[in-house]
Amino acid sequence: MGKGGSAPGRKGSRFEAAVVQDQERERKLAYRLRQGGGCIVDVVSVEHCQDGHCTVNGSRVAHVYMIQCKVDGHLTGAERAALVAEASKVDAIPLLAARVNGGVRYELLTEPLGQPDTSDDLRDGARDARERQ
Repeated sequence: MGKGGSAPGRKGSRFEAAVVQDQERERKLAYRLRQGGGCIVDVVSVEHCQDGHCTVNGSRVAHVYMIQCKVDGHLTGAERAALVAEASKVDAIPLLAARVNGGVRYELLTEPLGQPDTSDDLRDGARDARERQ
């Protein structure tokens, strides 16, 4: 049997929609991905580059974010490793989105596979929930 019935799924789905809206407020193009088939990425967002550290698509330069949304903010080691690996295939930026104080907090995932993440929360282009209140 699944974990807790359909209520956790609806809560997660609403949070994914909130993450898309938050990304759009940050002036990023964002889409929820269709779930199923073991896809580790919940939301993909793209923003025009302002700093020169970007993915190049022809003459267009952009940051690409692959986001895993977790209401409780907990990723297993395997989920974390899978998201980092998936993002590295296309030089995307892997993020964990978590619900904090009614807002969204993003964590940049940068650790090598099997190593603990010691990075600070992503501050450039993503705001801590406390800043929004």
